[in-house]
Amino acid sequence: MTSSALLIAHAALTFGMTGIIWFVHLVHYPVMQSIETRDVSRFESLHWQKTMPLTVAMLVLELASGLALLVWSPPGVSTLQIVLGLVLIAAIWATTWVVCVPQHACLKGAYSSRAFRLLNAGESISRGSLAVAISRRHVDAGQRLRQRHVTFFKY
Repeated sequence: MTSSALLIAHAALTFGMTGIIWFVHLVHYPVMQSIETRDVSRFESLHWQKTMPLTVAMLVLELASGLALLVWSPPGVSTLQIVLGLVLIAAIWATTWVVCVPQHACLKGAYSSRAFRLLNAGESISRGSLAVAISRRHVDAGQRLRQRHVTFFKY
């Protein structure tokens, strides 16, 4: 895999994970809030069971590809940009494991409006900030790559 392909894979993983979080916010959480209070813990258990394998795999691959960029950085992407991206990923992991996971555990036991508020705030802020930061970085790098490989992109 070339360093440019690694950057594209990392961006795809980042945006894929962001899409999963937004889907959960736009679909799962509203559905969870609309069901009977007595069914919330069952729904949360199913949500956890079905989403954890995918989200953990995506988180690990996102981190691994970010770390790999330190070793194989594409032309035009500085080490500082990569480190800042990794810091944002670390902040997301911290928010996920310190704020969000305990709220999911709380909801497995019973409905809690506080848990819903904390879930929405924690995940939205962390993923939203990363999406904005990393999109700017990848757009800039993508433009530089296209300029260098313009014949590859011509039809």
